[in-house]
Amino acid sequence: SRSLWICRHPVDSTTRVLSRATAQ
Repeated sequence: SRSLWICRHPVDSTTRVLSRATAQ
């Protein structure tokens, strides 16, 4: 189900990953 969410919101998913990388 998570993969489906990523397919629906690829940009939001990428933004979260970038936010984590930037936070660290």
